Amino acid sequence: MTSTRRDALNYFVVSAVAMMAMVPSRVWAVVINANAIADFNSGNWRAAADQASRSRDPDNLAFAARSLLASALLSPSSRNRNSDISQARQFAEAALITEPLHIEGRLQLATALGLQARTGSPTRAFAAGLPQRVRRLLDSVVRDAPSQAWAHALLGGWHLEGLRIGGAGDVGRQFRSRKSLICQSYAP
Repeated sequence: MTSTRRDALNYFVVSAVAMMAMVPSRVWAVVINANAIADFNSGNWRAAADQASRSRDPDNLAFAARSLLASALLSPSSRNRNSDISQARQFAEAALITEPLHIEGRLQLATALGLQARTGSPTRAFAAGLPQRVRRLLDSVVRDAPSQAWAHALLGGWHLEGLRIGGAGDVGRQFRSRKSLICQSYAP
């Protein structure tokens, strides 16, 4: 795969995840800290995470995770990217400790794990069980909340990432045969 095509495909996957990080996927059951929402909407994602994480309920913890994922994906500087993703994972896991079936917590954890898997080698990510865990989380959200559009979108991204990395028999060949069209359609 050429560098340009790989960059275009990466742009597509990261853009989809970034959109997910920015747009609330459901009406929050608990009132999210108003300062956190204001900070989030103005692009102060770390401040939003700090405000939301002060309340230890699962909705606020999931919102804190979403805020840090937005920071990791959308901040011009990638200096804090890995620490933002790691902290987002911790907030999402904390939300799930409090409420194991929390939909938003599972979505944020799947996103954080998926981003962590992309930072290293595919072999290391697979050995750590990251893609498998992401798949289980997304499948569980689709099962428990079938109208949750972001779960379906992230699951599609999961499949696309798998094809990008290794292909899969006939499906991989079909994808590769259409890759130039996909890359042209989604190039920055």
